[in-house]
Amino acid sequence: MLKNSYIMYSSDHGYHIGQWRLPLEKMWPYETDTRIPFWIRGPGIAPGTELDVLGVNMDIAPTLLQVRSLHSV
Repeated sequence: MLKNSYIMYSSDHGYHIGQWRLPLEKMWPYETDTRIPFWIRGPGIAPGTELDVLGVNMDIAPTLLQVRSLHSV
């Protein structure tokens, strides 16, 4: 089952709680606000593959639907 499954991991960078004397928000132009980890493994994804593309959370669902349509029986 594992070799036929996609597993995704992502994280939230959280709020600033005093860093750089900024208010309690997460929309500032710092690395901690703009670079959020996202990993995915599954069929058709070679180990060690890295993409240097800009993506946002709303891209995840359409991408999974496209992957599903490529692998549907």
